[in-house]
Amino acid sequence: MDWASVAAVGCTAATGAGTVVWWLFRRQQSQADARDVKRDEAIEGAHKQIVALKDALADHKLHVAETYVPNTQMQKAIDAFNDAIKAVFAKLERIDDKLDAKADKK
Repeated sequence: MDWASVAAVGCTAATGAGTVVWWLFRRQQSQADARDVKRDEAIEGAHKQIVALKDALADHKLHVAETYVPNTQMQKAIDAFNDAIKAVFAKLERIDDKLDAKADKK
């Protein structure tokens, strides 16, 4: 075999090997691109969920701010309720005293 035929076989083998390597590299790149697209879609979905949660939290904070009863207002309501209960028991004691006085007279 002369050098020309050896070189031709070598070049053909190198071209075939280069083609296989190029094909494998492009396949790897397309798979990596597909993974990147899936990852980007997942990130976008997670971002949408985070935005929805932030909106829900903001709505809840607004609701709490609108319906929150301050501690002083709650204490005033409890004090008024306690005063009303005391007034009822005071009236019941007066009624009981009157009934006891009537019972003693008999």
